[in-house]
Amino acid sequence: MSDAAEVPRLVQLWDERLRRDMSRFDLPAPEVVETGSLLREPASEDDIRLAEDRLGVSLPPTYRAFLLTSNGAHASSLGPEVQHWGETRRHGFVSADRIRRLAEVDDGPFLIGIWTGDAIFIDPERDKPPQGDEIAAVAYYVPMRDALLISEPMDVFKDLLVPRAGREAWEVWQFEKEGAGAYRDFAAFLRNQINRPDRRPNPELADLYAAEVRDGKRPRLHDLAEIGDPRVGPLAFAYMLDPNVDEFWKRGWAQPVGKLADPAFIGDLRRVYEQATLPDFRMELLHALIRCGDPEIGKTLRAIAADPDDGAQRWAGLVLPQLQRAPPAGAPWPLSQ
Repeated sequence: MSDAAEVPRLVQLWDERLRRDMSRFDLPAPEVVETGSLLREPASEDDIRLAEDRLGVSLPPTYRAFLLTSNGAHASSLGPEVQHWGETRRHGFVSADRIRRLAEVDDGPFLIGIWTGDAIFIDPERDKPPQGDEIAAVAYYVPMRDALLISEPMDVFKDLLVPRAGREAWEVWQFEKEGAGAYRDFAAFLRNQINRPDRRPNPELADLYAAEVRDGKRPRLHDLAEIGDPRVGPLAFAYMLDPNVDEFWKRGWAQPVGKLADPAFIGDLRRVYEQATLPDFRMELLHALIRCGDPEIGKTLRAIAADPDDGAQRWAGLVLPQLQRAPPAGAPWPLSQ
């Protein structure tokens, strides 16, 4: 079976894998909530021909097969599109009519200039195309000049379709601030995403996760929250209330507490908040208080927004209107992580 013929099956498996890996605290894009899928309706051959005529290229077989299966998607190399504060961060693969040449988008010429303006990045001796299904760090950026933008750009993150001279297959580049990683073609990208190691925490390892948190490995607290372990609160507050720990290092400990949205945490969160001075830490605590349903949160945010000397003033002013979008009691808050 050719790679292109395999794509429809891979697309379905990719959709299932991404949805299975989503955090239970993430609220998918509204379209995904409605349809139960990250995929869209298929493109027609006419849709693709119109795009090819507009772009002046023939799209590569595996990417054409993707469009004929799902005309874009509510996901990209960044994963699924999810809602934050009631708004969806759009970074998914675009439909055929919205594919653009990178050189013609707002920051395209700037990016191309940055990555092809240094002799080290245009040295053909450094050109090592990806093999198999593995992602490879890009060291030779000349092909970027002819790249197509195939995802909604989000900050510096972009997915590019990059032609290679003399090859029918086009590479898929996952572009970030630090550079790009490349897949051999769209089928290789899909297989890589489908076959990657399982990212979900294992409930059977909860005791190990808790022990690692006590050893200072804060990310394991998120794993405990994901499986709903009741030790999240005591472990987090023991650290956040420790006067010997700098506030800078305490910031991330409020996130998993807030994710559980347990009203029992409000009192301790308030105690930590009253002691906190670092604006970033206070904002994390306020996020957690919102999620946990603090009945005084509106009053607190209004006081912050009215205080010109408070470092969190602007943030509070932005958040206050969003409180009107509160979900039903017990439902997850679609807040920034």
